[in-house]
Formats: sequence, structure tokens, C-alpha cells
Amino acid sequence: MSFSNRSAPVIMLTLKHLLPVLLFLFMGSVHAGTGIQYIYLESPTYDYFDYLINANRLHPKFVLRQPYELQRDLSIDSTSRSGRYFHSYWQKYYKKDHAAFHLQARDHLRYDDTIFNRYKVQGGVQYVASHISLANRITVDQDYKNDPLFAGDLSESEHWLYGRVNEAFINLNAGQFDLFLGRIKRNWGLLDEHSLILSSHPYSYDHLLINYTTKHLKFSLIYGHLEDVNGRHFKFPDSLFRNARKHLVGHRLDIRFSDDLQIGLTEMATYGGPGQDFEIAFMNPMNFYYPIQRNDRKEMNGFWAVDWFYRPWDKWTIWGQFLIDDVIVNNDPGVDDRARYDDRLALQVSLRAADMPTRGWNFNLTYNRVWNRTYQSKFTWQNYHYRGYGLGYPCASCEEVKLKMAYWDWFPFVLKNETIYGRYGDVGLTDLFPLTKEDFPIAPVHHNLVNELNLYYLFSPALHFHAGATYREKTSHYSNRYEERSRFVLKIGFSLLMDLKFAVN
Repeated sequence: MSFSNRSAPVIMLTLKHLLPVLLFLFMGSVHAGTGIQYIYLESPTYDYFDYLINANRLHPKFVLRQPYELQRDLSIDSTSRSGRYFHSYWQKYYKKDHAAFHLQARDHLRYDDTIFNRYKVQGGVQYVASHISLANRITVDQDYKNDPLFAGDLSESEHWLYGRVNEAFINLNAGQFDLFLGRIKRNWGLLDEHSLILSSHPYSYDHLLINYTTKHLKFSLIYGHLEDVNGRHFKFPDSLFRNARKHLVGHRLDIRFSDDLQIGLTEMATYGGPGQDFEIAFMNPMNFYYPIQRNDRKEMNGFWAVDWFYRPWDKWTIWGQFLIDDVIVNNDPGVDDRARYDDRLALQVSLRAADMPTRGWNFNLTYNRVWNRTYQSKFTWQNYHYRGYGLGYPCASCEEVKLKMAYWDWFPFVLKNETIYGRYGDVGLTDLFPLTKEDFPIAPVHHNLVNELNLYYLFSPALHFHAGATYREKTSHYSNRYEERSRFVLKIGFSLLMDLKFAVN
């Protein structure tokens, strides 16, 4: 175990000198370029992207990394009616060398045990220039009040004084390099699915991300200081280690062989503990974390993932991701560790088809399995979550089959339906790894059936209407983030977007 006693001033001195050097290198290689324009992950645009990608009509440069980037990563086709809609929608957020202020208000009436109202207001500012992007967006959402793991202050929630800064960042880009500092949701892996290795499921958290991008390669290095925890150690189960620090670090290589074949290779780690400072060894982009742990005695919990996108035939795509948390190997003669301990793995495979049997249809059939103790560690400050929400998939000891379908040929009416059937073991992502062999899933096991039907009327880029119905056989499911009490929930509402731009130059 490596609980560093180096003083904070030494670490601050390292970071104090590191960031100016990085900024100098970035700005020293300036030539023609465009600021990064992120498409936020909760945007309805991603349902449209999924359809176009499966239909072989859209080819993101690096399809396995979301959020996608306008202009650099993809160009939205503006010839069709739906394409013009989404192109106009994003022009309300972005225009080069302009500051854009926007306010988005959503209101839902829901029928759960009774009829109640749920509003959501988002306000923010975007600025995009040749080599810099700046953004801040604050969200006030009544659903936060019903989220037991909400990462914010609800003490004044009855007086409108609650909400969260979900996006706030600066992104500098120069040539093939770009540097991101701030918070935004990310998902590395299958589009429209929670990634096994870095997903959009938790609240956004502050992180540093450095990218190097070429025509066929994208290399990334990420670091984030997550929440401090009151931690536990498997050797001292009754002891509480207060304010143990928790760090996230990772690097990834995306390889784009063609429009029809891409893969991604990712290594992530969580490390920390009482008094544990930033470890610069983990920021070495060309090193591997397991040798650092074994050779340098720096304790961490490592994760390795490979994901792929393949188009074997026109209108068909196969997406997948395989994660290794730990594989048990029999190293000692006469000792069968594989009989004593579980592997910790996870798998996603998705077969998708578009414009079948007629134009406008999009189908996704996905299988997910997360082994019993995946994402858990012997030390709670190494568990793979942010404030209780998984940094990877939302559950462990779970197995699911999902069928998603959407119809786009009625545009501006859009129909979507998702059906999930799964079985779920009695495991929490915040639990300690117990070092025992257990049947999958861990008893007691419950099965669940979830169906969500949604109809959208996208009247204009500034106004859309929504009606939906959700059925959960059991309400205890990760999709029920806001603790709706009924098995059957009806929703009807609208969303309104207002924007204002003015030229900066």
C-alpha cells in the first residue's frame, strides 16, 4: 500500500509548473483550427446520430467516443428535414467568434401515485473561437430533490436555491493537440449505452483531459480528483478512514481503420487513501498501471477495456466492449486461487440495423453482463464510482437484454421504445470486495422488466413536445434514478429553448 506522506506544497508546485508548460506547448503550435463544439450527451440529437450511423449515412471520425464534436468529429447532414432541424438546433448554441447565451426550460406533468409537476431550467453561456472554447451551464431540476445520491446542496430547495453546475470548462486546441479542463459528461464505448469503462451515468466531475488527434488515431490522457470518502479497509472492517482521497486516471487509444471499423483500447485506475496525494507516475502516458503497482508499490485498482465498432453489411453495425477488472491466475503451485475467488469482468454486445424493414426504422439489440464484484476493491476509496453512481456500468452482478427501436420517417414526430429484461444480484457498487467465490448473480436475485415508450413532436429547434409512459415490474432499478414510487408512470410536457448571441470580435 502506498499512502504518500509528501507534503501538499510539493504537489502544488508540480501542478503549478506543469499546467503553464502544457499551455505553452499548446499555444506554441498554433495554426488554423476551430474551437471544440461539444454536443452534450443528454441531447436528443444522439438518437438521431444512432439512426444515421446504423443507416450508413453518418460517419463520426471516432464513433466510440462521446460527446461528439461538431465540425471536427462529424458534420450533420442539413439536406433532409430532420437534418435541417438538428443543424439549426445546434446553431442556437454555437457560432464561431460569438458568445451565445441560452436558457432552456422544460416542464413535465407526471402521473405516479398522484399527479405532480416536474420542471427543469438550464441556463448557460458558450464561446467558441479558433483555438479556445469556454462554457458554463447551470441546471435547476426538481428531480434532484428525489435523487438520494444528488451531488449538491438541497438545504434551500424549497426557496429555488438549489441546482448544479453540470458543465463548466475551458478547451484549448492547437493543431493536433487539445487540452480540456473542467467538467462535462463523457461516454467511451457504445453509443446510446452506458459504457463499461467511462460512462455518462454519474454526475459530471472536474477533470483534465489531453488529446492528440490524427486522421486515424486519437490518444488521450485523463485525470480527475473525485470525491473524498469516509473509507473502509478490508483488513479493518470496523474502522473508518475519514476524508480518504480518491483519484481517477486513465489513457486511451482510438484507432480508426475505416468508416466501417474502429477499435478503442483503454486503461483506467482509481487510487487513493488517507493523505494520498496526486501520483505523477500514473500520468506517464506511455507507462502501464499494473507494472507501476507491482514494481513501484503504488496501490491502485486497474481496469482494462477494448471496444469495437464494425459494419459487416450496409445498414448493419456491431458494437461491443469487454472490460477486465481482475482475472484470477493460479501462480502458486498447489494453490487453486480460481476456486476461491471470482474473476471481475464485464461485457456488452450490440447488433443494430436501420431502414429495415422500411426506411426510418432503427433497431438495437444489446446484451450486457457485469460479473459479481466488478468495480469493487478491498479499499472503498478504490471502488469505481463517483458519489455512489458507477463510473462504468450502473450495476454489478447483473445481466440484461435490451431492445430499442425508433421510427424517424414521421419527422417531426419521433417514436421511441426501449424494453429491458434483466436479473440483478444483491450487490452495491460501494461495497467492499469480500474475497470469496459466489454464484452469479449473488442471492437474493430479483428479475425485472422495464419498458419505456416516448413520442416527441419536434415542432421547431426551439420548441418540442413530449409524451411518454414507463412501466417497471419492480421500481428498484437503476433507470429509476429519481425514486418514482409507482410501477407505471405517465409523462407529458414540453421544452423551450431561447438564445441570444453577440459578436465578440
